[in-house]
Amino acid sequence: MDTLLRCPICHELLDSAVGNQVCGHVFCSLCIRRYLTSTKTCPICFEGLEDRQLSKYGLIDGLVASFKVARGEIYRALESHSKAVEKKYIKEIGEEICDIDSGKVAKSGLLLAGKRKEINVECPNCSEYFMEREINSHLDACLSYKAEKGDSKTIETAPSLNDIFGKKRMIKKMPKPNKLVYSMLSESKLRKICKELGIPSNGSKQQMEARHSEWINRYLANEDSSAPKPHSKLLNDLNKWEHAVISKPPQKNPLMENANTDTFDAKEYYKSSLLIFLISSIKCAQLIYMPFL
Repeated sequence: MDTLLRCPICHELLDSAVGNQVCGHVFCSLCIRRYLTSTKTCPICFEGLEDRQLSKYGLIDGLVASFKVARGEIYRALESHSKAVEKKYIKEIGEEICDIDSGKVAKSGLLLAGKRKEINVECPNCSEYFMEREINSHLDACLSYKAEKGDSKTIETAPSLNDIFGKKRMIKKMPKPNKLVYSMLSESKLRKICKELGIPSNGSKQQMEARHSEWINRYLANEDSSAPKPHSKLLNDLNKWEHAVISKPPQKNPLMENANTDTFDAKEYYKSSLLIFLISSIKCAQLIYMPFL
């Protein structure tokens, strides 16, 4: 289950899952939109893929949310079970000590593991002890009983289907960004568009292009989410991304520090060496026709 609910691009649990209508592969909305910015193919099967062919899968978001809750409960139950078993073994070994007065040595419980008594295990929910073979069935019934009783301290509940599909959130609608042909826009025009969208408009044109492209991906991914973020949170995420990606200066290759970076002017070289080429061609012609003279 854990593997099936992970994005094949970032390998994390799916966040705002969207699927390809052509081949059915599922990804995080932000991951696949970033990928399609440079490549218009599915990263799994390499079939042609565009943004308009993506559709959001709210049911998968619900599965991921429920899986996160269930996984935490399973980990806690296994941890409690392991501690209880360890305490029981320590207690049994401590009781089976050597009887020095009678000269008899008790056999270790580890050597008689096949004949040892059934171990009682503490339930992590109600703290009662049950036989090891009965703890799983009891735990299911115990958790269900507590959930029906309304004890919020016992178990963390997963989001309801109403939260995932039908519940409307009072979030201010942001202006929807459109994809642009950056080569057709002047720097001042692009700066104006960034200001209208409410995103930073500082920096060079190349920085604004990267920022605007990332903003489109984040905006559309936020629309696909079952729990959309407000404008301020999206801006904060955009700033973190920019500081991590755009603002970071490119690292210099130490092997290229002393390299000659002068450009080679082929036309100028041909003009300056024309006489040398003519002399060389004449000498070659003389060598070719000399045997026939």
